[in-house]
This record gives sequence, C-alpha cells and structure tokens, in this order.
Amino acid sequence: MKLAGVQFPYSLKIYDFNQIDIELKLGERVVVETVQGQEIGRVVYLNKNKRTATEEIKPILRKATEEDLLKAEELKKEAKEYMPEFEKQVKIFELKMKPVVADISIDEKRLTFYFVSENRVDFRDLVRELARVYKKQIRLLQIGSRDAARIMGGFGRCGREVCCQRFLIDLESITMDMAREQNITQKSGSKISGICGRLMCCLAFEIDDKEKIEKEIEKQIS
Repeated sequence: MKLAGVQFPYSLKIYDFNQIDIELKLGERVVVETVQGQEIGRVVYLNKNKRTATEEIKPILRKATEEDLLKAEELKKEAKEYMPEFEKQVKIFELKMKPVVADISIDEKRLTFYFVSENRVDFRDLVRELARVYKKQIRLLQIGSRDAARIMGGFGRCGREVCCQRFLIDLESITMDMAREQNITQKSGSKISGICGRLMCCLAFEIDDKEKIEKEIEKQIS
C-alpha cells in the first residue's frame, strides 16, 4: 500500500491516506474519506511506504474535479454566514473562547468551528445548541494562536504576508535561545513577536543561515 500525505485547509497536521491506483502530483487537490466524512485536501507528499501501525487507512476517493473545487468555494462562503450565530452563542454560554473560522465538509454533513482559548473549555452544551440550530453534525476544535494566525492571515513586521500562511507547512518551536543567538533579546517582546503574539517564525530562518555560514567558514580556515 502506498500512502499519500494530505493536508486540509484549516489544519497544520498532515494525514496519511491510501493512494489506491490514482496517479497524483504534489500540490494536487483530492477528495478523501475521513472518519468525519468527505473532505478536500492538498497532496503534500507521495508514495510513502505502508506503516506498521494497524489502524485503518482511509482512501483517496478521487482527484478533485472542477465541480468539487467550485463547491468547496461556495461552502467556504456559506460557512462565513454561520459565524455570527456561533459568536452569539459563545457569549450566551459565557465561554472564554475566541471564534476563528467555520468550515463545512464537502459532503455537507459536518460543520466545524475553530476557536482559540488559553484554557480547556467545556463546550458540550454549546455543541448541542448549535446542532439544534443548524441540524448538522457539529465539531468544535480548539487551536493555538499560531494556528489562528495561519488561518486568518495578515502581514508581519517586514510588510510581507505572514510566513505561516504563505509557505510554511510545519510550525516548528521557536525559542528565546534563537533570539539570544542573534543578539536581539534586548529588543522589546513586541518587536520579535508575530501577529499571533508568539516569537516570529523567521527567527528560525536566521539560525539556519547562521549555522550554514559558520560551517562554511570552518571549511575555509581548516
């Protein structure tokens, strides 16, 4: 069994799916079967060997057709219409969460709301109310502030679109040690923090370049 890695629009995680006999290319959009229903995702790696794990690997159903992609865009617009009611219900239930975005599965069976919160939230009553209002399967997913910044987008201090939305697939851990290595810890926290409020991802880029340069210098003087 050959596995393909698929990433969904509002998720940083990459999931394995059975490629079956479908010829795929990196970056292509595909329709897959998940435990939550059918979804559209983007292929980020191909031909990974079967894992030894025993869990069931769901299949890739097909390459996304023009009709699939048009429907996905329509559902994306429709999902925005669900946000005001979600925000209203969050206030009614007095939950400490920040609504981020809504998403409708391509088979229209499931409605997912993403939110940010500093703590764990008991949202069971909220889910029941939303299910009653929308007559759909409701799922609430708590995400971090970096994930929210990637979803919502924006511009960094450099004036460019934030890296997490533009090209980063994985968000690696950024530490103060990286800032110390570059002698910029004397700057205020806001100057080395991104729109997510966390340390900027680009601090890791500088570390990578610094290590490459140091290795090259060592070669030259040895």
